[in-house]
Amino acid sequence: MENNEKAVKVIRMINSMKRYGIDKVYLMPDNYMVNANIASTINRDKNFGSMVELLDFIPIDQPEDTLKAVEMMKNLNIACLIILGGDGTCRLAAKTDIDVPFIPVSTGTNNVYPQFWEGTTVGIAASYIAKKGSDNLHRGKRIEVFINGEFRDIALIDAAVTDLPYVGSKVVQEIENISEIIVTECSPCSVGFSSIAGSIKYCSANDDYGYRLKINPCGKTILVPVSPGKLENITYSEFERMDVGSEYMCYPDFNGTIALDGERTVCFRNGEQLKIVITRKGPYKVDVKKVLCKAAENNFFQVKD
Repeated sequence: MENNEKAVKVIRMINSMKRYGIDKVYLMPDNYMVNANIASTINRDKNFGSMVELLDFIPIDQPEDTLKAVEMMKNLNIACLIILGGDGTCRLAAKTDIDVPFIPVSTGTNNVYPQFWEGTTVGIAASYIAKKGSDNLHRGKRIEVFINGEFRDIALIDAAVTDLPYVGSKVVQEIENISEIIVTECSPCSVGFSSIAGSIKYCSANDDYGYRLKINPCGKTILVPVSPGKLENITYSEFERMDVGSEYMCYPDFNGTIALDGERTVCFRNGEQLKIVITRKGPYKVDVKKVLCKAAENNFFQVKD
């Protein structure tokens, strides 16, 4: 999605929130000045006043920007966090353990956690949560990764053990480099690593389990979409359910990295202990459709005389 499309989407969100009585919206700064221009344009409109505030820090165009922005928002008493991005951006926000509902909005084609929502309806859903609360939301799942007993990082959708010894460009280009995949949810409707497990069994965000799959040249073979437009034969020897709270341990006999939600992030060395656990410590994820239906039931759309 181009930056101008993102800007239009954000402006529609803010317009909706203004009409439903939201007082303040905080935006994260970016090096392309997208949000700065949005804030400047909206705040010049006398109907909006100073509704939009750009967080006060200089972005460096690195993942640390997202972490810093969310940490700052934790101290600003926000009611809802809207995330425009992909699985990786949502994972970064979740790492901060911010205790407010997420509305993850996809801006790409290969995402599982965020979804495609129209900006206007996202703004209404965020307004309803800010005004009426979110008691009906439950914590999502996440994958926790430990190396030799030390907590290292999380993933929201999938963790893939690879034999690539360095983080490098982060993206895993070839499925041959992956030995195991652990997923919190999976579907044949998805594209990517989780679709491999999803082509065998379906698992939703509400299920109290995930799956582990071991890729092996000897076993059953399936044909799956590992990236948009790319189908590959995947052969696996193990496929097992992992209940929430259960631990999986392995001791790879190679140097490698673990890709979290599609990006190589954690390095390990030959013989080190990898422990992977699926927990219910993920974010509160908002289903925009369900929230808007709830809003209709509670007469949220009704204009008072």
